[in-house]
Amino acid sequence: LSRYAVVDTTRFELAVSKQMVADVAFPKDQHLNVVVVQLRPGKYSAQQKARATDAKAIKRSVQKLEGPTVILGGTYAMYLPDEEGYKESAAGQLAGAPTRGKEDDCADSGYSARKTHRSGQTLDRIFACGVSLESAQTYGRDILWRGEADPTKGSWSDVPVDKAPMRDGSSHLIVGGTIALPPAPKPAAD
Repeated sequence: LSRYAVVDTTRFELAVSKQMVADVAFPKDQHLNVVVVQLRPGKYSAQQKARATDAKAIKRSVQKLEGPTVILGGTYAMYLPDEEGYKESAAGQLAGAPTRGKEDDCADSGYSARKTHRSGQTLDRIFACGVSLESAQTYGRDILWRGEADPTKGSWSDVPVDKAPMRDGSSHLIVGGTIALPPAPKPAAD
């Protein structure tokens, strides 16, 4: 997506603090809505219910957007698409699993890009709505590094890189996917 123009950004009017919507323009007058979310982490049932509620609100807002949409980010959902409990989870809500119709369903990268976190859980996802998710995978497992101890004074940003090049990084892997845009609209006849 980084090579295409972001023509507009906004936020949904929701109580979900970490979310943003971007309109990405492709050649031939095609557009894709990209929704980035970071839901609240936590493994307790109250946290899972709050996440699912936030995801449901985001999904309702996504359904009001015109055109295809990709939802990216940290869902912190503990369930994979083929597990019991998925439908009610935040990931299931974003995928449209609880609804009867298929018109609001979104492909979930959790089918193929699993274990997106060093813990082995699939916390980060891509949901493709109105476009085909051709493939999804994780990257970066070989470059994640966690130090044995943090600096005794300050934080890693206070330590020059040349003094300690192997510093803590994120525990989240990179989730990448390939989507197929629908055919470009035909130009209007004069």
